[in-house]
Amino acid sequence: MASFKEALSNVYIRLGLVLLLLSLVLAVVSLRTSPYSFQSSGYLGAGQGIQLLGNHSASHTVSNRTLVLSGNGTLVVITAGTNKTYSLNGTSITLHPSDTPILSVIQGGISYHYEEEGTEYHYLNLAIVAFVIMLLGSMFSIYGFTHVMSDLKKERERRRRGS
Repeated sequence: MASFKEALSNVYIRLGLVLLLLSLVLAVVSLRTSPYSFQSSGYLGAGQGIQLLGNHSASHTVSNRTLVLSGNGTLVVITAGTNKTYSLNGTSITLHPSDTPILSVIQGGISYHYEEEGTEYHYLNLAIVAFVIMLLGSMFSIYGFTHVMSDLKKERERRRRGS
């Protein structure tokens, strides 16, 4: 029976294990996060509108959105395909939209303050590289394992003939 040290003498198994370890390190690094925030404030008059986008990409997840509206006027807030009309008469309202809102003022003037908070994954693209390296490491390890097994089979046959 071959020992682990004998199996590691095969260059393909060693290379495969190194690549698998490297892919594991890259996958862990790709999970590094930092806080993300975006803020936007302004004033909209009658007939004006704005889409509050933030900085959206695959490397961001938004956990909290807050929209504070104040002023005297009527506006429509569009989020995730729903339209809601709000009339403000010197009051303010706080909304927590599920998606990025679009504001459209129908009459009067509205002040808005929008905030997004979430998580940013700076090295998310390393996960793809880690996956490719993991596939290569697996292929080399399997290839090396088949070589070790065929060498063992040849050695066993040689022993039988020699006996």
